[in-house]
Amino acid sequence: MFYTLINNIYHMKKLLCTMPCALWMGLVLLFVTACSDDDNNTRQIEVDDESELEQTLSGDQQTSTLSFVAASDWTSTVSETTPTTKSADSWLKLDPDHGGAGSYTINIILEPNETGEARSAVITISCGRTQITVSVTQEATSGSVTPSDRYFVERVNILNEEVYSTGETHKNEDIYFFEYDEKGRVTLVRTEDPEADGTNEITYGDGTVTIYTTGEDGYEETSVFTLNEDGYVKSFSRKESSGESVEGTIVYDENGYVKSGTRIVRSGSENEYTDTAEWEDGNLVKVCMGSSVGEPDKTTAVMKYNNPDYVNTPTINLDLNYLICSTEWLDCLMMDGLYLQPFGYMGKRSALYMTEERDMYSGDYYTYTYDYDELGRPVTIHKVRHTDDTYYVSEEYTYTITYKN
Repeated sequence: MFYTLINNIYHMKKLLCTMPCALWMGLVLLFVTACSDDDNNTRQIEVDDESELEQTLSGDQQTSTLSFVAASDWTSTVSETTPTTKSADSWLKLDPDHGGAGSYTINIILEPNETGEARSAVITISCGRTQITVSVTQEATSGSVTPSDRYFVERVNILNEEVYSTGETHKNEDIYFFEYDEKGRVTLVRTEDPEADGTNEITYGDGTVTIYTTGEDGYEETSVFTLNEDGYVKSFSRKESSGESVEGTIVYDENGYVKSGTRIVRSGSENEYTDTAEWEDGNLVKVCMGSSVGEPDKTTAVMKYNNPDYVNTPTINLDLNYLICSTEWLDCLMMDGLYLQPFGYMGKRSALYMTEERDMYSGDYYTYTYDYDELGRPVTIHKVRHTDDTYYVSEEYTYTITYKN
Protein backbone atom coordinates (compact mmCIF):
# COMPACT_ATOMS: atom_id res chain seq x y z
CA MET A 1 0.00 0.00 0.00
CA PHE A 2 2.82 2.38 0.88
CA TYR A 3 4.49 1.61 -2.46
CA THR A 4 1.28 2.35 -4.36
CA LEU A 5 0.94 5.76 -2.66
CA ILE A 6 4.52 6.75 -3.55
CA ASN A 7 4.02 5.60 -7.12
CA ASN A 8 0.85 7.70 -7.48
CA ILE A 9 2.62 10.80 -6.20
CA TYR A 10 5.47 10.23 -8.66
CA HIS A 11 3.11 9.98 -11.64
CA MET A 12 1.18 13.12 -10.51
CA LYS A 13 4.39 15.15 -10.33
CA LYS A 14 5.33 13.93 -13.78
CA LEU A 15 1.94 14.94 -15.13
CA LEU A 16 2.18 18.42 -13.62
CA CYS A 17 5.66 18.95 -14.98
CA THR A 18 4.52 18.12 -18.50
CA MET A 19 1.27 20.22 -18.31
CA PRO A 20 1.11 22.93 -21.02
CA CYS A 21 1.71 26.52 -19.93
CA ALA A 22 -1.66 27.66 -21.32
CA LEU A 23 -3.47 25.21 -19.07
CA TRP A 24 -1.59 26.60 -16.05
CA MET A 25 -2.65 30.12 -16.98
CA GLY A 26 -6.27 28.99 -17.30
CA LEU A 27 -6.25 27.53 -13.81
CA VAL A 28 -4.77 30.74 -12.40
CA LEU A 29 -7.42 32.88 -14.11
CA LEU A 30 -10.18 30.58 -12.87
CA PHE A 31 -8.90 30.94 -9.30
CA VAL A 32 -8.66 34.74 -9.53
CA THR A 33 -12.15 35.00 -11.04
CA ALA A 34 -13.62 32.84 -8.29
CA CYS A 35 -12.04 35.06 -5.63
CA SER A 36 -13.37 38.17 -7.37
CA ASP A 37 -16.90 36.72 -7.45
CA ASP A 38 -16.71 35.93 -3.75
CA ASP A 39 -15.70 39.53 -3.01
CA ASN A 40 -18.62 40.87 -5.07
CA ASN A 41 -21.05 38.63 -3.22
CA THR A 42 -19.98 40.10 0.11
CA ARG A 43 -20.00 43.77 -1.00
CA GLN A 44 -22.76 44.44 -3.49
CA ILE A 45 -23.06 48.15 -2.65
CA GLU A 46 -20.42 50.81 -1.92
CA VAL A 47 -21.02 54.29 -0.46
CA ASP A 48 -19.02 57.14 -1.99
CA ASP A 49 -18.84 59.19 1.22
CA GLU A 50 -19.36 57.42 4.54
CA SER A 51 -20.17 60.72 6.25
CA GLU A 52 -23.52 60.54 4.44
CA LEU A 53 -24.49 57.56 6.61
CA GLU A 54 -25.14 59.91 9.57
CA GLN A 55 -27.11 63.02 8.61
CA THR A 56 -28.48 65.75 10.88
CA LEU A 57 -30.61 68.32 9.06
CA SER A 58 -32.28 71.56 10.05
CA GLY A 59 -36.04 71.65 10.52
CA ASP A 60 -36.67 73.62 7.33
CA GLN A 61 -34.18 71.67 5.17
CA GLN A 62 -36.17 69.71 2.63
CA THR A 63 -33.51 67.89 0.57
CA SER A 64 -30.31 65.92 1.05
CA THR A 65 -28.47 63.27 -0.98
CA LEU A 66 -26.84 59.85 -0.72
CA SER A 67 -24.37 58.52 -3.33
CA PHE A 68 -23.49 54.86 -3.84
CA VAL A 69 -22.61 52.22 -6.43
CA ALA A 70 -24.80 49.11 -6.66
CA ALA A 71 -23.60 45.87 -8.28
CA SER A 72 -27.15 44.64 -8.92
CA ASP A 73 -30.80 45.50 -8.27
CA TRP A 74 -31.41 47.43 -5.04
CA THR A 75 -34.41 48.42 -2.91
CA SER A 76 -34.98 50.75 0.05
CA THR A 77 -37.13 51.11 3.17
CA VAL A 78 -37.70 53.98 5.61
CA SER A 79 -38.52 53.36 9.28
CA GLU A 80 -39.27 55.64 12.24
CA THR A 81 -36.91 55.72 15.22
CA THR A 82 -38.67 58.44 17.25
CA PRO A 83 -42.43 57.93 17.87
CA THR A 84 -44.54 60.72 16.35
CA THR A 85 -48.07 61.06 15.07
CA LYS A 86 -46.69 60.76 11.54
CA SER A 87 -44.97 57.68 10.12
CA ALA A 88 -41.48 58.26 8.75
CA ASP A 89 -42.45 57.52 5.15
CA SER A 90 -44.96 60.39 5.29
CA TRP A 91 -42.30 63.06 6.01
CA LEU A 92 -39.23 61.44 4.38
CA LYS A 93 -39.16 60.01 0.86
CA LEU A 94 -36.43 58.80 -1.53
CA ASP A 95 -36.13 59.57 -5.25
CA PRO A 96 -35.47 57.08 -6.70
CA ASP A 97 -36.30 54.47 -4.07
CA HIS A 98 -35.10 51.45 -6.08
CA GLY A 99 -33.06 50.65 -9.17
CA GLY A 100 -30.69 48.33 -11.00
CA ALA A 101 -26.90 48.06 -11.12
CA GLY A 102 -25.03 51.34 -11.48
CA SER A 103 -23.95 54.57 -9.79
CA TYR A 104 -26.63 56.60 -8.01
CA THR A 105 -27.09 59.89 -6.20
CA ILE A 106 -30.55 59.61 -4.68
CA ASN A 107 -32.50 62.54 -3.26
CA ILE A 108 -33.72 62.44 0.33
CA ILE A 109 -36.87 64.59 0.36
CA LEU A 110 -38.26 65.85 3.68
CA GLU A 111 -41.22 67.90 4.87
CA PRO A 112 -40.44 70.88 7.13
CA ASN A 113 -40.46 69.69 10.74
CA GLU A 114 -43.10 71.81 12.45
CA THR A 115 -43.82 69.26 15.19
CA GLY A 116 -41.83 71.19 17.80
CA GLU A 117 -39.45 68.27 18.43
CA ALA A 118 -36.59 66.61 16.54
CA ARG A 119 -37.50 63.44 14.67
CA SER A 120 -35.37 60.60 13.33
CA ALA A 121 -35.62 57.84 10.75
CA VAL A 122 -33.41 55.08 9.33
CA ILE A 123 -33.05 54.47 5.59
CA THR A 124 -32.04 50.91 4.65
CA ILE A 125 -30.64 50.22 1.16
CA SER A 126 -30.53 46.50 0.26
CA CYS A 127 -28.52 45.07 -2.65
CA GLY A 128 -28.05 41.33 -2.82
CA ARG A 129 -26.83 40.22 0.58
CA THR A 130 -25.48 43.68 1.41
CA GLN A 131 -27.30 46.39 3.35
CA ILE A 132 -26.32 49.92 4.28
CA THR A 133 -28.22 52.06 6.79
CA VAL A 134 -28.47 55.84 6.84
CA SER A 135 -29.55 57.62 10.04
CA VAL A 136 -31.41 60.88 9.40
CA THR A 137 -32.29 63.32 12.19
CA GLN A 138 -34.33 66.41 11.37
CA GLU A 139 -34.37 69.16 13.98
CA ALA A 140 -37.51 71.22 14.64
CA THR A 141 -37.92 74.41 12.62
CA SER A 142 -36.94 77.60 14.39
CA GLY A 143 -40.53 78.79 14.10
CA SER A 144 -42.02 75.62 15.56
CA VAL A 145 -44.08 75.74 18.71
CA THR A 146 -42.10 73.70 21.23
CA PRO A 147 -43.28 72.54 24.66
CA SER A 148 -41.17 75.24 26.30
CA ASP A 149 -43.07 78.05 24.57
CA ARG A 150 -46.55 76.56 24.61
CA TYR A 151 -49.09 77.55 27.22
CA PHE A 152 -51.13 74.80 28.83
CA VAL A 153 -54.61 75.51 30.13
CA GLU A 154 -54.79 74.28 33.71
CA ARG A 155 -58.22 75.49 34.79
CA VAL A 156 -61.30 77.18 33.33
CA ASN A 157 -63.80 78.91 35.63
CA ILE A 158 -67.22 79.46 34.05
CA LEU A 159 -69.49 81.96 35.78
CA ASN A 160 -73.10 82.03 34.54
CA GLU A 161 -75.34 84.96 35.52
CA GLU A 162 -79.01 85.12 34.50
CA VAL A 163 -81.67 87.77 35.13
CA TYR A 164 -85.33 86.83 34.59
CA SER A 165 -88.36 88.95 33.80
CA THR A 166 -89.75 88.03 37.21
CA GLY A 167 -86.92 89.98 38.82
CA GLU A 168 -85.20 86.85 40.03
CA THR A 169 -81.54 86.23 39.37
CA HIS A 170 -79.45 83.11 39.14
CA LYS A 171 -75.71 82.72 39.46
CA ASN A 172 -73.69 79.54 39.06
CA GLU A 173 -70.00 78.72 38.69
CA ASP A 174 -68.39 75.59 37.27
CA ILE A 175 -64.67 74.86 37.33
CA TYR A 176 -62.91 72.47 34.96
CA PHE A 177 -59.40 71.16 35.59
CA PHE A 178 -57.01 69.75 32.98
CA GLU A 179 -54.15 67.36 33.74
CA TYR A 180 -51.31 66.39 31.39
CA ASP A 181 -48.64 63.73 30.87
CA GLU A 182 -44.93 64.38 30.32
CA LYS A 183 -45.55 64.92 26.59
CA GLY A 184 -48.05 67.71 27.23
CA ARG A 185 -51.09 65.60 26.27
CA VAL A 186 -54.34 65.94 28.19
CA THR A 187 -54.94 62.89 30.38
CA LEU A 188 -57.82 63.99 32.62
CA VAL A 189 -60.65 66.52 32.56
CA ARG A 190 -62.60 66.89 35.79
CA THR A 191 -64.65 69.29 37.89
CA GLU A 192 -64.35 70.17 41.57
CA ASP A 193 -66.69 67.29 42.38
CA PRO A 194 -65.70 64.46 40.03
CA GLU A 195 -67.81 61.87 41.86
CA ALA A 196 -70.98 63.84 41.15
CA ASP A 197 -70.07 65.36 37.79
CA GLY A 198 -67.99 62.54 36.33
CA THR A 199 -64.60 62.62 34.63
CA ASN A 200 -62.96 62.12 31.26
CA GLU A 201 -59.82 59.97 31.42
CA ILE A 202 -57.73 60.04 28.24
CA THR A 203 -55.11 57.45 27.28
CA TYR A 204 -52.91 57.19 24.20
CA GLY A 205 -51.92 54.18 22.12
CA ASP A 206 -50.18 53.60 18.82
CA GLY A 207 -52.23 55.87 16.57
CA THR A 208 -55.24 55.83 18.88
CA VAL A 209 -56.76 57.94 21.64
CA THR A 210 -59.23 56.48 24.15
CA ILE A 211 -61.59 58.44 26.41
CA TYR A 212 -63.23 56.74 29.36
CA THR A 213 -66.13 58.83 30.66
CA THR A 214 -68.03 58.47 33.92
CA GLY A 215 -71.15 60.31 35.01
CA GLU A 216 -74.11 60.29 37.33
CA ASP A 217 -75.91 57.10 38.38
CA GLY A 218 -73.06 54.84 37.29
CA TYR A 219 -73.00 56.06 33.70
CA GLU A 220 -69.96 54.84 31.74
CA GLU A 221 -68.82 55.41 28.19
CA THR A 222 -65.73 54.34 26.25
CA SER A 223 -64.74 56.12 23.05
CA VAL A 224 -61.84 55.02 20.83
CA PHE A 225 -60.47 57.37 18.17
CA THR A 226 -58.12 56.23 15.40
CA LEU A 227 -55.74 58.86 14.00
CA ASN A 228 -54.50 59.36 10.44
CA GLU A 229 -50.88 60.10 9.52
CA ASP A 230 -51.39 63.79 10.32
CA GLY A 231 -52.56 62.99 13.84
CA TYR A 232 -56.22 63.80 13.16
CA VAL A 233 -59.18 61.55 13.96
CA LYS A 234 -60.16 59.48 10.92
CA SER A 235 -62.59 57.10 12.62
CA PHE A 236 -64.10 56.48 16.03
CA SER A 237 -66.40 54.20 17.97
CA ARG A 238 -68.25 54.72 21.22
CA LYS A 239 -70.13 52.37 23.54
CA GLU A 240 -72.36 53.56 26.35
CA SER A 241 -73.49 51.66 29.43
CA SER A 242 -77.06 52.27 28.22
CA GLY A 243 -76.38 50.01 25.24
CA GLU A 244 -76.21 52.74 22.59
CA SER A 245 -73.22 52.67 20.27
CA VAL A 246 -71.86 55.05 17.65
CA GLU A 247 -69.35 54.56 14.83
CA GLY A 248 -68.08 57.30 12.58
CA THR A 249 -65.53 58.49 10.04
CA ILE A 250 -64.18 62.00 9.40
CA VAL A 251 -62.83 63.48 6.14
CA TYR A 252 -60.45 66.45 5.74
CA ASP A 253 -59.64 68.62 2.75
CA GLU A 254 -56.18 68.89 1.18
CA ASN A 255 -55.25 71.69 3.61
CA GLY A 256 -56.07 69.71 6.73
CA TYR A 257 -59.42 71.35 7.57
CA VAL A 258 -62.31 69.11 8.63
CA LYS A 259 -64.77 68.73 5.78
CA SER A 260 -67.40 66.11 6.58
CA GLY A 261 -68.20 63.21 8.84
CA THR A 262 -70.56 60.25 8.87
CA ARG A 263 -72.03 58.69 12.03
CA ILE A 264 -73.99 55.48 12.47
CA VAL A 265 -75.98 55.48 15.71
CA ARG A 266 -77.35 52.19 17.03
CA SER A 267 -79.95 52.43 19.78
CA GLY A 268 -82.69 49.93 19.16
CA SER A 269 -82.68 50.99 15.51
CA GLU A 270 -79.82 52.08 13.26
CA ASN A 271 -79.59 55.61 11.87
CA GLU A 272 -76.94 57.27 9.73
CA TYR A 273 -76.10 60.99 9.85
CA THR A 274 -73.76 63.19 7.85
CA ASP A 275 -72.17 66.37 9.24
CA THR A 276 -70.54 69.06 7.09
CA ALA A 277 -68.24 72.02 7.71
CA GLU A 278 -67.56 75.14 5.64
CA TRP A 279 -64.45 77.33 5.85
CA GLU A 280 -63.59 80.85 4.71
CA ASP A 281 -60.19 82.53 5.07
CA GLY A 282 -59.04 79.79 7.43
CA ASN A 283 -62.07 80.10 9.74
CA LEU A 284 -64.91 77.66 10.37
CA VAL A 285 -67.98 79.66 9.34
CA LYS A 286 -70.76 77.08 9.12
CA VAL A 287 -71.43 73.60 10.49
CA CYS A 288 -74.41 71.37 9.86
CA MET A 289 -75.16 68.23 11.83
CA GLY A 290 -77.14 65.49 10.14
CA SER A 291 -80.78 65.74 11.17
CA SER A 292 -82.92 62.68 11.82
CA VAL A 293 -86.03 64.72 10.99
CA GLY A 294 -84.71 65.92 7.64
CA GLU A 295 -84.19 69.56 8.60
CA PRO A 296 -80.47 70.14 8.01
CA ASP A 297 -80.92 73.91 7.64
CA LYS A 298 -82.08 74.08 11.24
CA THR A 299 -79.43 71.83 12.79
CA THR A 300 -76.84 74.40 11.77
CA ALA A 301 -74.57 76.94 13.43
CA VAL A 302 -73.10 79.98 11.68
CA MET A 303 -70.00 81.69 13.07
CA LYS A 304 -68.50 85.14 12.47
CA TYR A 305 -64.97 86.42 13.08
CA ASN A 306 -65.19 90.20 13.06
CA ASN A 307 -62.08 91.10 15.05
CA PRO A 308 -58.70 90.34 13.40
CA ASP A 309 -56.97 90.92 16.75
CA TYR A 310 -58.59 87.81 18.23
CA VAL A 311 -55.93 85.44 16.91
CA ASN A 312 -56.43 81.76 17.74
CA THR A 313 -52.75 81.25 18.42
CA PRO A 314 -51.29 77.70 18.39
CA THR A 315 -49.17 78.63 21.41
CA ILE A 316 -52.32 77.92 23.45
CA ASN A 317 -52.57 74.14 23.65
CA LEU A 318 -56.39 74.05 23.51
CA ASP A 319 -58.67 75.45 20.82
CA LEU A 320 -60.84 77.70 22.98
CA ASN A 321 -63.52 78.04 20.29
CA TYR A 322 -64.70 74.54 21.16
CA LEU A 323 -64.55 75.14 24.92
CA ILE A 324 -66.79 78.21 24.85
CA CYS A 325 -69.20 77.31 22.02
CA SER A 326 -72.90 77.29 22.85
CA THR A 327 -74.81 75.60 20.03
CA GLU A 328 -75.25 71.86 20.00
CA TRP A 329 -74.27 71.81 16.33
CA LEU A 330 -70.77 73.16 16.91
CA ASP A 331 -70.34 71.49 20.29
CA CYS A 332 -71.07 68.01 18.91
CA LEU A 333 -69.64 68.46 15.41
CA MET A 334 -68.50 65.23 13.71
CA MET A 335 -68.18 63.28 16.97
CA ASP A 336 -71.76 63.52 18.30
CA GLY A 337 -70.44 65.12 21.49
CA LEU A 338 -67.58 67.26 22.75
CA TYR A 339 -64.60 64.91 22.86
CA LEU A 340 -61.27 65.59 21.15
CA GLN A 341 -62.20 68.77 19.24
CA PRO A 342 -60.49 71.21 21.67
CA PHE A 343 -57.30 69.13 21.84
CA GLY A 344 -56.17 69.49 18.22
CA TYR A 345 -57.26 66.11 16.88
CA MET A 346 -59.91 67.31 14.41
CA GLY A 347 -57.88 69.11 11.79
CA LYS A 348 -56.51 72.62 11.75
CA ARG A 349 -58.09 75.18 14.05
CA SER A 350 -59.69 78.44 12.93
CA ALA A 351 -57.27 81.32 12.48
CA LEU A 352 -59.34 83.57 14.78
CA TYR A 353 -61.56 83.30 17.83
CA MET A 354 -65.22 83.68 16.91
CA THR A 355 -67.11 86.86 17.75
CA GLU A 356 -70.59 85.50 17.01
CA GLU A 357 -72.23 82.07 16.96
CA ARG A 358 -75.80 81.73 15.70
CA ASP A 359 -78.12 78.77 16.29
CA MET A 360 -80.30 78.38 13.19
CA TYR A 361 -82.69 76.07 15.02
CA SER A 362 -83.62 78.30 17.98
CA GLY A 363 -82.76 81.64 16.41
CA ASP A 364 -80.60 82.54 19.42
CA TYR A 365 -77.12 83.90 18.90
CA TYR A 366 -74.12 84.51 21.15
CA THR A 367 -71.50 87.24 21.03
CA TYR A 368 -67.94 86.93 22.35
CA THR A 369 -65.26 89.38 23.50
CA TYR A 370 -61.78 88.55 24.77
CA ASP A 371 -59.30 90.05 27.23
CA TYR A 372 -55.60 89.21 26.90
CA ASP A 373 -52.67 89.29 29.31
CA GLU A 374 -49.22 90.75 28.62
CA LEU A 375 -48.14 87.47 26.99
CA GLY A 376 -50.94 87.67 24.43
CA ARG A 377 -52.99 84.88 26.01
CA PRO A 378 -56.78 85.04 26.39
CA VAL A 379 -57.45 85.15 30.13
CA THR A 380 -61.08 86.30 30.20
CA ILE A 381 -63.82 85.59 27.66
CA HIS A 382 -67.23 87.25 27.87
CA LYS A 383 -70.22 85.56 26.25
CA VAL A 384 -73.71 87.08 25.96
CA ARG A 385 -76.80 85.23 24.81
CA HIS A 386 -79.27 87.11 22.59
CA THR A 387 -82.76 85.59 22.47
CA ASP A 388 -86.37 86.42 21.71
CA ASP A 389 -87.43 84.51 24.81
CA THR A 390 -88.95 87.27 26.96
CA TYR A 391 -88.46 85.26 30.13
CA TYR A 392 -84.77 86.18 30.06
CA VAL A 393 -83.73 89.78 30.65
CA SER A 394 -80.08 88.84 30.29
CA GLU A 395 -77.86 85.77 30.23
CA GLU A 396 -74.10 86.17 30.41
CA TYR A 397 -71.08 83.93 30.88
CA THR A 398 -67.56 84.78 31.98
CA TYR A 399 -64.73 82.33 31.30
CA THR A 400 -61.59 82.84 33.36
CA ILE A 401 -58.61 80.86 32.09
CA THR A 402 -55.62 79.89 34.23
CA TYR A 403 -52.44 78.56 32.62
CA LYS A 404 -49.88 76.16 34.06
CA ASN A 405 -46.93 78.24 32.86
